[in-house]
Amino acid sequence: MTPVRRLRALLLASGAMAPLLAEPAGAADFVVATEAQLRSAITSAGTGDTISFAANVTLTADLPAVQANVTIVGNNNTLSGNNQFRGLFVGAFSGSTQVPVSVSIQDLAITDTRAQGGAGGTGAAGSGGGAGLGGALFVANQATVTVSNVSLTGNAAVGGAGGSGGSLGRGGGGGMGGNGGNGGGPGGGGGGGLGVGADGGTGGLSGQPGIAIDASAGGAGSGGGSGGASGGGGGAGSTGFITGAGGGDNAGEGGFGGGGAAGFSTGGSGGFGGGGAGTAAGPFIFGSGGFGGGNGRGSLAGAGGGGGLGAGGGIFVQQGGSLALAGPLIVNGNSVTGGAGTNANNGSAFGAGLFLQGNGTMTFASGAGQSQILADVIADQTGSGGTGGNAGSYSLLKTGAGTTTLSGNNAYSGVTTIQAGTLQIGNGGASGTLGSGNVANEASLVFNRSGTFTVANTIDGAGALTQAGGGTLILTGANTYAGGTIISAGLINFAAAGNFGTGTITLNGGGLQWATGNTVDISSSLAVLGAAGGTFDTNGNNVSLAGNIGGAGGLAKTGAGTLILGGTNSYAGGTTISGGVLQGTTSSLQGNIVNNAAVTFNQATIGTYAGSISGTGSLLVNGTSTVILAGTNSYTGGTTVAGGTLQGNATSLQGNIVNNAMVVFNQSATGTYAGLMSGSGGMTLQGGGTLAMTGASTYTGVTTVEASTLVVNGSLASAVTLNNGGTLGGSGTIGGLVASNSTLAPGNSIGTLNITGNFSQVGGAYVVEANAQGQADRINATGMASIGGGATVQVIAAPGNYGTSTTYTILNAVGGVSGTYSGVTSNFAFLTPSLAYDANNVFLTLALQGNAFSGFGGNTVNQRSVGYALDQTHANASGDFATVIDALAGLGTQQAPAVLDAISGQPYADFGSFNVANAALFMSALGQQMATARAGGSTGQRQALAMACDVEACDSARPLSAWFSGLGGLGSVQGDGNSSTLTYNVGGAAAGIDYRFDPRFLVGLGVGYAHGTQWVSSFMGQGWSDSVSVAAYGSFTQSGFYADALAGYAWFNNQVQRQIQIPGLQPRTASGSTGANQFLAQVETGYRFGIREMASVTPFARFQTSITSQNAFTESGANSLNLNVAQQTTNSVRSVLGAQFASTIPIGNERALGLGFRLGWQHEYASTGRPITASFAGAPTASFTVYGATPQRDSAIIGFSATATVAEATQLYLRYDGELASGTDNHALNLGVRFSW
Repeated sequence: MTPVRRLRALLLASGAMAPLLAEPAGAADFVVATEAQLRSAITSAGTGDTISFAANVTLTADLPAVQANVTIVGNNNTLSGNNQFRGLFVGAFSGSTQVPVSVSIQDLAITDTRAQGGAGGTGAAGSGGGAGLGGALFVANQATVTVSNVSLTGNAAVGGAGGSGGSLGRGGGGGMGGNGGNGGGPGGGGGGGLGVGADGGTGGLSGQPGIAIDASAGGAGSGGGSGGASGGGGGAGSTGFITGAGGGDNAGEGGFGGGGAAGFSTGGSGGFGGGGAGTAAGPFIFGSGGFGGGNGRGSLAGAGGGGGLGAGGGIFVQQGGSLALAGPLIVNGNSVTGGAGTNANNGSAFGAGLFLQGNGTMTFASGAGQSQILADVIADQTGSGGTGGNAGSYSLLKTGAGTTTLSGNNAYSGVTTIQAGTLQIGNGGASGTLGSGNVANEASLVFNRSGTFTVANTIDGAGALTQAGGGTLILTGANTYAGGTIISAGLINFAAAGNFGTGTITLNGGGLQWATGNTVDISSSLAVLGAAGGTFDTNGNNVSLAGNIGGAGGLAKTGAGTLILGGTNSYAGGTTISGGVLQGTTSSLQGNIVNNAAVTFNQATIGTYAGSISGTGSLLVNGTSTVILAGTNSYTGGTTVAGGTLQGNATSLQGNIVNNAMVVFNQSATGTYAGLMSGSGGMTLQGGGTLAMTGASTYTGVTTVEASTLVVNGSLASAVTLNNGGTLGGSGTIGGLVASNSTLAPGNSIGTLNITGNFSQVGGAYVVEANAQGQADRINATGMASIGGGATVQVIAAPGNYGTSTTYTILNAVGGVSGTYSGVTSNFAFLTPSLAYDANNVFLTLALQGNAFSGFGGNTVNQRSVGYALDQTHANASGDFATVIDALAGLGTQQAPAVLDAISGQPYADFGSFNVANAALFMSALGQQMATARAGGSTGQRQALAMACDVEACDSARPLSAWFSGLGGLGSVQGDGNSSTLTYNVGGAAAGIDYRFDPRFLVGLGVGYAHGTQWVSSFMGQGWSDSVSVAAYGSFTQSGFYADALAGYAWFNNQVQRQIQIPGLQPRTASGSTGANQFLAQVETGYRFGIREMASVTPFARFQTSITSQNAFTESGANSLNLNVAQQTTNSVRSVLGAQFASTIPIGNERALGLGFRLGWQHEYASTGRPITASFAGAPTASFTVYGATPQRDSAIIGFSATATVAEATQLYLRYDGELASGTDNHALNLGVRFSW
């Protein structure tokens, strides 16, 4: 057992120190929950033991050094220095010699520790301050420390302050925490150092001891003495720790980190501590500080010591020590502060995170998924300015698959080697650097910084470099790394292709920036663009990329200068321009373009750009060929055509255009160009659509219109050439006009086209719009007007009340008019156009001629008849009828036919056919009664009685019958191109009584009432008819022969209400009512042939006639358009030849059902024209004749009947009669009951 463990055992046995000593959980496991237990464990643990934290520990004093090979496990607890005391000191000593020790520190947070350098002593010449080193962890010479899952935050290393001059000399400042001597006799000794401090010599008071085990005070005395390897501050003596000789008669130099002693007489030097001051030497002598220590200062009145070094706020590794950092790690918020010099220089501060003395390698080993974040500075001696004996260089080695992030502005000077995983520089902010040495990258090097920063290191290896931050990374090294460059954010500024190593460059959210003066083409190294796209910042340079650029992302051009894309590109994410000029062709510029700077198409072959261009930037077209813009563009910076041809349409060509070459609008639809076009170039319109130009364009080239329509509502300085099939319209101004076999249509509806030059029209048409207010399209020319080649005038007039004659000026030429138009037409039905000329004008007159209404070409007989009446009266019309004439005069060819029909009164002519159909329905009802009576009684024996008995023998038969029928019918008569189609329906009832004198003779009387409605197509309104009918009928039956006859009278009340609409007038409703008398008669005969016992066929012939006389009447409600309708007589003489097929079916109880089917042919002998003669109330002397729909003369007859005996003297019957012909049909239905007694 070691002496320390024996001592611990004795103390525990006595019980006196038990609460203060850690009790091992096992044979070599110390569980600590308090500061006392931790101190006990550090001094008690031996090789292979474990010190485990069970709780957070806060220090009240500095801990002893860890000198055994132990493992310290924090269990995610915290060790706090309470902002006063240092953390862990790892170093072992054998006497005054440092010996190897290996310590592992795991899962521990060390925070708020403080390594404070000793203050220099006060005397006649003050001593230098000591160094403050390794706030959280000090790794001494011969010590090996591995940390894993450790967090170092808020720790500090602070150099000691220099001493001030006083009456007597004093010793040097303490090295690792001991203070210099103060007071007593002359020549005080140096402060205590790291280890054992050797005595100085004889003299005044000694300094205080350091913190290391077995540390003792610095020697006292004015004679020589050394701080020794322990690092104690020297008095006036010899060698200090690591460097610096002992003091002598003169002031000495401080050792590593020590402040120089000031010397009025004699000074000494220390090791880690500051040098002391002597009393015997000459004045103004002072020592210089060691590495990082402030120089002392001497003066006649007194002197002061320099401040001590502050280094390694988180970790200090002494030369000869070794540090490896594994697993998760946080080094953040640590600090270093140099000691204040007293009337002398302050100490320096290096490595807030880590300071590494001497030469060596620090290892960062983060595993897969693990993150190491070092936000504080890593520094070594060379990187902190050390040279010569104070130089020292440390390298960084990154291993493991995880990520190590350096976000401090580091000052280590060795090589950075990335064997595995990722070394990230910066964490999104403005700080983070590599060391100054070269980089061997075999895995992944990532930069994630904002702002602009330079990496001058030479980077080699097989790994990749990634720019992931939003800042600009400037690569200046001649790099050879082969893993490629990935830019996912920000920019990489480069001066040569070699800055990117030998791999490919992948842009996926970031971009490239050319250094000033650099124009290198790196397109051969570019990989396809990632989905997030790539940025190209030319930075004031003119750069060409000849290679092809593809990928899913977009291309962004930024910075001043020009980027020229020369490849056949296929990138899919579109193009954005926010600075400088992007130049390309329709093959190299891809996708939609957001242009907030300038884009240039330099086209050598014809090409189409199908994307859309938006933004505030401008567009330049250059080259020798044609650029076709096919997208919908909205850019607002204007367009310049300096060479070649720019082709588009009203959706792709927008804004102002400086046209010094050629612009083509290929317009297939209707569009507007509202910009201003200037320059010396010309413009062509093609494509068959319409382009309206509303701006004040000043370009001087020729405007050519090819089979399209140009509407000028602004102004063109250019002359217009209107070629075959072209049209020119609008109310603007043009510089001249040459029209060949084309159309002129000034205005937008009605307007004036102004020509500041000559006008020539050869062939084609001048289309003139006019209205009833005396306004018409017009051309005003300041030069000459020449007309020829068969050019015509076409008038398109608006509806209105024109009157009988209106004259318009349609052409005025200041330089005179030569030639004439070959003809003039209009869209008027009744107004006739004509042209007249004088020296400077062409006049158009629209006048109502004498035969205007009847001479309207292409109208019907009815329309012409009405027109004749209007022609006879329009010259002398007055009042409302004159108003009507004016309105009619303004009708177009499409309106006139319908209006002439509307005022004609055709529905009255159709009453004749309607009344004839009504008579046929009533006669059908009477015919059914005679047929039912012939069919027999309840047993079907009535015909047998007629053949076998005389009158007396039949006295017992039921001779008297009464009947009642419901009537219905419908039909239509198709129009014939003159008249419109008639459609009607009718419903009513009939009743009667008849008497059989003997089985052969039947006489009877019937009456009926019907109501019907008629419609005439293309007429608004309808007609009604109510009728009352009466007729006598008789039937003779002998064997199979029969003869039926009837004669009667009907009275009709016919009414019509029709709407009249004439453009320009209020609608009118005309109402007419009249009576009609009708005489009707029918004779039918036939012979029944029995086929079988209960079946027969009966050929028959029928003759039917009616005479209908409709009374004259006058309408009301339509003012001068009311009709005076003359009396009308309608005759119908028809014959029917056909046959009926009948059968009797027994239905039980001696009852029978008789069925009959009829087929026949009907012929009409009378006239079917059935016209009316009428005149207008406003022109009663001019009558006209109008025909209604004309029925066909021949038609097929079909019929069906059913008779059922339902009681001894009761029969039910159903009868249908149909007339079918081409364009004519009539259908009658008769359903009723018959009683006999």
